[in-house]
Amino acid sequence: MHRRFWSATLLLLLFGCADATAPRVGPPRKPPPAAVASAPAPPRQVFVDTFAVPGDQPAFALRGGRESGVVGVVFHGWCSHGMGFLQAFQWAAADVGQFIALQGDHHCGAGPMRGWSGDVVGLDQRIDHALRVYLGHEPPPELVLIGSSQGAERAVDLARRFPSKYRWLVLSSGPHAVAASGLAKLGGAYLFVGQYEGRAPMQLTRDALVRAGLPAALKVVDGAGHADFHGQGDPLLRDAFGFLQLYP
Repeated sequence: MHRRFWSATLLLLLFGCADATAPRVGPPRKPPPAAVASAPAPPRQVFVDTFAVPGDQPAFALRGGRESGVVGVVFHGWCSHGMGFLQAFQWAAADVGQFIALQGDHHCGAGPMRGWSGDVVGLDQRIDHALRVYLGHEPPPELVLIGSSQGAERAVDLARRFPSKYRWLVLSSGPHAVAASGLAKLGGAYLFVGQYEGRAPMQLTRDALVRAGLPAALKVVDGAGHADFHGQGDPLLRDAFGFLQLYP
């Protein structure tokens, strides 16, 4: 009897002491605030829409572009359309700045397709007017121009006529070789030509600019014909913007 009593007492003391020193078990502790994962950022909204330009045709605006970046203007080709051309590389454009696409001042038949006249001074005025509406303030003193086919010719014409204003050129499938005369103030030019079109005009243009000491490069677009990015607009334009050092 005494032996059983002392055995039970000893066990009680031992387990009681163990329970007293054991860590308490409770609900799991919440992580400190710094360890709580932040909510994912909402997806970036990048798209092209139409905006009214008083006294002129409607133009097309890139929305969601980097407001602290460059400002650029896009020119479609002969009897073509500006909205689709800008949409072909809208994400790459949004990474570097804000862009608009104008419609040509020559009407091709009864549909929406247009081309460009040779009125370079008038085109410059249209650009300023449309950019004021788009930006809500005066445009910056230096602009980027992106032109396809006949639009590439108009971009070069503007850079020659207003060399301190139009500083960077991205030209796709220009139909004629461009001499370097009048382009000494260019910050750079990046040229595209389709794999399945004549390369001579763009190659001769690149060579002339390089001989004049201007930064210029040419990219052959795999699988593409005339004035075609073959579904590769964003990566191709990222290469162009990188060469021209337009990323912030």
